[in-house]
Amino acid sequence: MGYRVVAALFDLVVAGTICYPFFHFWGRYNETDNNYQVTGLPALALMFSTWAYWVLTEWLFGASVGKLICDLRVVSPAGQNVPLGNL
Repeated sequence: MGYRVVAALFDLVVAGTICYPFFHFWGRYNETDNNYQVTGLPALALMFSTWAYWVLTEWLFGASVGKLICDLRVVSPAGQNVPLGNL
C-alpha cells in the first residue's frame, strides 16, 4: 500500500504541473467561490490533457509516471496489459 501512496503523490505533482498553466494563463479568479475557473476551449484542453495523462499513459505504458517511478504496473488478472476499454 505504501508504494501506491507514493506513486499517487508523484502523479499528483505531475498532474498539477500539467494543469497549472491552464489555470495560470486562462483561468479567472472567482472571488465568491474563492477559486479559479477555466472555461471554453482551454477547459476542453484541460480535460483532454488530464484524461490523456491518467488513461493513455496506463494504456500505452501500463503505468502512469508515478507508478513507473515506484515500479508498479496496471495489468489484468492474467498479467497482461489492460485494454483501453477496461481502464
